[in-house]
Amino acid sequence: MTNQEMAAQIFTARGKEIIDLDFRGIGNEAEINARYGFRHGWIVVNGESFNMELAFPNERFPRFPADQGVSD
Repeated sequence: MTNQEMAAQIFTARGKEIIDLDFRGIGNEAEINARYGFRHGWIVVNGESFNMELAFPNERFPRFPADQGVSD
């Protein structure tokens, strides 16, 4: 298994726990992030850093403008 595949699995598992936290109140975000090594949107797998875009290269994650919701 490649580092990218492991990162994708880690992001998926973390995402499931965050959903449980958000919708069911199960868990603690700091503990979840620590368990998966998640810091500021990044995780490290065997010394290689990944964000969502690198972990899932075939998916598109839209970006929003910094002034979203306040521009005319």
